[in-house]
Amino acid sequence: GDPNHKADQCPKGVVCFNCKETGHKSSVCKKPRVAGGKVFALDGGDVETDSLIRGTCFINNTPLSGIIDTGATH
Repeated sequence: GDPNHKADQCPKGVVCFNCKETGHKSSVCKKPRVAGGKVFALDGGDVETDSLIRGTCFINNTPLSGIIDTGATH
């Protein structure tokens, strides 16, 4: 990269997760925010239970079970 800055401050090669353009991070992106939430639901007959990686967390003492997505990109 260019001299006179730290590696973690180097904009070269950085891709914005919001607009997918290079040269800046999503935290400083001037374009409107893209909705990022996705939900994927399975019913009991969709998959074999042996192949799932499950996790449980508690929100306000209420258990929430979910499937861990091992193919997530970030």
